[in-house]
Amino acid sequence: MHTYDYSVGLDTPYWIQEFSARGKVYFRFQTPKSVPFFAVFLGVFMILLVFFLQPIAFLSKYTLGAPWLLFFFLPMKAGKSYVEELPDGKKLHFYLWGLARFFRDFILDKRLVYQEERREAVAPKLVFEKTYL
Repeated sequence: MHTYDYSVGLDTPYWIQEFSARGKVYFRFQTPKSVPFFAVFLGVFMILLVFFLQPIAFLSKYTLGAPWLLFFFLPMKAGKSYVEELPDGKKLHFYLWGLARFFRDFILDKRLVYQEERREAVAPKLVFEKTYL
């Protein structure tokens, strides 16, 4: 009996190649882009708009608008690296989550590991006597 592994299909990303509505194509990419790429691109773009709009506007007065290229380049680079890079063979968000846990557990926590200072106290077992009703 042969079984099909559905996880292969579920792990593949959803790809977008064109933006269209009602049969009219508004924009078409030369190569398809994955949906997480767009999510990261828009997230980084919004962060740049909210936090770095004033400094970039200030710098563009003196550099003939060159910092405005960062609004396209940085989100594009972040989205591309999120989709294409697999550090330690993991997806990027799992890698960053593990890195944050390591930083919290071993860098910020200064208790000693080898002298059982980090050992959690085990709750005692509750033992109930037999009750006859």
